[in-house]
Amino acid sequence: MLRRGQTGAWGLNEQLLGDTLAAAGAAKADRSGINRFFDGTKLHTLPAKPADRMQVMAYLRDAVIDGDEQLREDQVNERLRVFHPDTALIRRYLVDHGLLLRAADGSSYRRGAGQPAA
Repeated sequence: MLRRGQTGAWGLNEQLLGDTLAAAGAAKADRSGINRFFDGTKLHTLPAKPADRMQVMAYLRDAVIDGDEQLREDQVNERLRVFHPDTALIRRYLVDHGLLLRAADGSSYRRGAGQPAA
C-alpha cells in the first residue's frame, strides 16, 4: 500500500488501495444470499435457518436434475458429490423439502415441485 515517491519519501499508493478496496467489495457482494454457504461450487455450511436451507436445496436441485429427468440413486449421488461429500444427507434434505421425489420402490428420483419461500 505504500510506495516511495520521487523525493524518496513514503506515500500511500492510492491506485493499489482503490483496487484492493474494490476487489474486497466485489468479494463481499459475492458472499450474499446463498453464496455465503458456498466456497466456489462446494457447499461448506448447511444453513441453520429453514428458509436459507430451502433456498440452498432448491439451488442444488436445479443444478443436479432437469425437468422430466429420472435418475437412479447412484446418478443423483454422483451429481451431488460435486457440491458436498455427504450425498445421503443432501439427498435426504431434498426429499424432505419436496424438491426431489423418490419412487415408491426406491429405484429412481425425479424433480419435485417444492419451491423456496419468497
